[in-house]
Amino acid sequence: MAEGYTTDEERVEALKTWWKNNGRSVILGVALGLGAVFGWRQWVEYRHGVAEQASAVYHRIEQLQAEGDVTQAIALADELVTGRPGSVYAWFATLSAARMEVEQGALEGAEARLRWALEHVPAEAAAGLARERLARVLATVRAEEALQLLEAPPAGYEALYAELRGDVLMDAGRLEDARDAYEAALAAMAPGDPLRATLRLKLEDLDVRRPAA
Repeated sequence: MAEGYTTDEERVEALKTWWKNNGRSVILGVALGLGAVFGWRQWVEYRHGVAEQASAVYHRIEQLQAEGDVTQAIALADELVTGRPGSVYAWFATLSAARMEVEQGALEGAEARLRWALEHVPAEAAAGLARERLARVLATVRAEEALQLLEAPPAGYEALYAELRGDVLMDAGRLEDARDAYEAALAAMAPGDPLRATLRLKLEDLDVRRPAA
């Protein structure tokens, strides 16, 4: 408002005039501001509630699996994926369901789930885990495709991918290639890694399988 009023009456009249001209926009601005604050709070609370619900469902899936109720666990995983496809819990539930299907010998179903997981990774680092799981499923049916998935491992997966490559190559009878893969896995492991002993056993097994000269 402008300055220069000499009496209280003038100030009051000026305030009335200003309010008449600007009061509606002020009220609207305050309303919008409050709506934004409370709307954001409601959104955050909603998202938090959704995450809690998805978490509870995922833990129920784990419980059912531990109890041996695989059918119900897989059905609940499907419900979680359908209802919360963008949730990290839906992603992990998919991996759990795929593992259960592998244990039941349902490799096609497991493959489909793991391909979905690769297309919906919640973070780039998670893609390495989905690729490794899918390669294990494909190893017994489409070895070459499994080997392609294990190329160029992401950081932190070098030893795991190399060892799995060795397993696939050994099963395919490519013993020298398998040896190279196992040795690469050993080189990628920390000196005190307890899994080094397993790799040495696999290398010894290769020596046994090697045809006599």
